[in-house]
Amino acid sequence: PSMRILLLTIEFEAGTFSGNGVLAQSIARALKSQGHQLMVFSGHPPNSEQPGPPSDTSEHTVAVELPVWGRLDRECAWVQFAAGMDREAAKKIRSFEPEVVLGVDWHSLTPYQKLQSEWQEASTKAPMPPLVYLNFRLYCENPGAAPQDVAFYTKMETEMVKASIGVVALNQKDKEFIRTHLMTFEGR
Repeated sequence: PSMRILLLTIEFEAGTFSGNGVLAQSIARALKSQGHQLMVFSGHPPNSEQPGPPSDTSEHTVAVELPVWGRLDRECAWVQFAAGMDREAAKKIRSFEPEVVLGVDWHSLTPYQKLQSEWQEASTKAPMPPLVYLNFRLYCENPGAAPQDVAFYTKMETEMVKASIGVVALNQKDKEFIRTHLMTFEGR
């Protein structure tokens, strides 16, 4: 049976700049080819005409203009990405009635939390869809990162794991790191 899936990804549209955007588009194509319905909540470059996703990935999009494009680190526009999950965006998402949310990397944590808050305030009868963490890259494992950046990424990635019903890692090394370093909290 097909599912209604919400994909949260800071990078998705035409104009992708990293493997995250390419992989998010590939996942969207694969899900759509399997008959699933997909809505994408993503960022787009500043001063661009919302180019939208490639036509073979999703019929439903909510795009947020981001003042910084071309970065996925702590200095990217993750705060503005989360701010884009406002009442109107949440209303569009609720009307889509997703059954699950796929969140790409730590950037999707705060938009998901804002969606949860908006969902509760709307007093909708439909349950809030659960989150699955698509870990495309472990930012806290970046060997060149400053200690304060490592602490930030570790906090965000651990919170993402806590908020999720499941985690998808791209390789065995990342899976083991997530299991031994990010799932060390009580209840996992």
